[in-house]
Amino acid sequence: MQRAARILGLVVLALVSQSGLVHAQKMKILDLELVEPKPEEKKADKKAKPVYRGVVDYAVPGLAAEKFQLKDMDADPPVVAPADKVITFPDSSDTLALVVLVQGDQLWMGNDTYVPAEDPDQLQGAFSGLPDALQALAKAGPPGSMASLLIYAGGQVTAKYANKPLDGLPGALGTQQDYNAASVPLIAGIDQAYKALTEMTGRRVLVVFGDGTDAAGDISEQLGDRVKKLRALDVETYTIYYSATATEDPTPKNNFKLLGYTNAYEATLRDNFKSKAEDIVASLAARYYVDFAAAPFATKDKHTRELTLFIGDAEGEPKELATVKLPTPPEESSLWWLWLLIILIVVVLVIVIVVKIKNREPAPPPVFEAPPEPAAAASPQKTIMLGIGGNDEGFPIVGWVVPISGPNQYQTFKLHQGQTVLGTGGEAHVVVDDTFMSTQHAEIVCTATGFTLKDLGSTNGTFVNQRQVDTHELFDNDVFTLGKTDFKFKSIN
Repeated sequence: MQRAARILGLVVLALVSQSGLVHAQKMKILDLELVEPKPEEKKADKKAKPVYRGVVDYAVPGLAAEKFQLKDMDADPPVVAPADKVITFPDSSDTLALVVLVQGDQLWMGNDTYVPAEDPDQLQGAFSGLPDALQALAKAGPPGSMASLLIYAGGQVTAKYANKPLDGLPGALGTQQDYNAASVPLIAGIDQAYKALTEMTGRRVLVVFGDGTDAAGDISEQLGDRVKKLRALDVETYTIYYSATATEDPTPKNNFKLLGYTNAYEATLRDNFKSKAEDIVASLAARYYVDFAAAPFATKDKHTRELTLFIGDAEGEPKELATVKLPTPPEESSLWWLWLLIILIVVVLVIVIVVKIKNREPAPPPVFEAPPEPAAAASPQKTIMLGIGGNDEGFPIVGWVVPISGPNQYQTFKLHQGQTVLGTGGEAHVVVDDTFMSTQHAEIVCTATGFTLKDLGSTNGTFVNQRQVDTHELFDNDVFTLGKTDFKFKSIN
């Protein structure tokens, strides 16, 4: 009983391990790097920014952008960036280099189109199932892709279509009577396909139709050598096995399993060739080109980050990648226009007072709040509230926020008396073009005691001097961050 339980446990463990291995192999990251915009891209789009670009093969076709995330798991809290752009292989700028290798002997191709049904030598071969399958493969790659079609039979390999545009791959293979050879040189066909692939550029793919036999008999050793060469050339191989005759010998099918190391298919009917070819096209299309904004991972001192690509719950291997630098805050001297504005306001106030005096209109005596207690050297000086109307309940004369990063950089926004809402639209008073900000992200409330910044339940939070806050009493020259935009707070002292 104990022995049986132990064996059962080992079987379960093996199944779990195998399941985990299959899941881990679903994602294959081919490339992940920091890409700076090219000069022509900057010329076409002044807002073009550096991105992390990943190229990944995944077993599931047709994934949307929200399935992809790039994360720095070592950061506290972890930094997460969603995909900005995702395209698949058919829409990419890469090209496909496809070689199709087809068995062409009479036994496999058949003779049922010209031998009467009552003839005992009639062979129900694969011939009629091939045209639709070849036409499906002709749609497997982006524009500019190339293809070759090779037939192996009769001790030789014939090129029906040699390194020409993929979309012109012929479906017509002549007539069934053209395929009357007896011998099957599979190894010679693989050698010729390998040679054709070395002369082509792009994503190299080999698709083989046949029954896995070779006139030489046992080809396991030679086949193993050819598989090593194809792997070294980074060729993806697919096989579609079909037996035109009943056989109990597993060797031919095993040959095609070894050769089809990317994926080996079995067609039980010749009419299944098209569906198997469409499965290959879908598998090739499940290569994704993903862009992530580099800005969320920008650093001040550190020049690299260990980033991990996620597709849903599937996790890739972490990779050490270069980072972009945080934008340098502008110098104080860059705010000369703000001081000029303050001077103009003071001049206007003086003129108004002079005019009132000349008109002998009594002006109410100015009332000022008592100056704040001197603060410690390390604490920022709180804004002094100057009242309007001669009482302590008046609003401050003026306050501003100035974006010092992002698309609205250095644009001045004057704060309203009472409540000023900041966001990307809706009922926001200060509208900023920042996709990481919420529609109504935060508000600044002006009261008799000062200016208070409040988060309005935003998605990405509100930060003051790089510290996340819900509510914060603003001081002159405070820097706060909404989304990816830094704002500087200014007011009249």
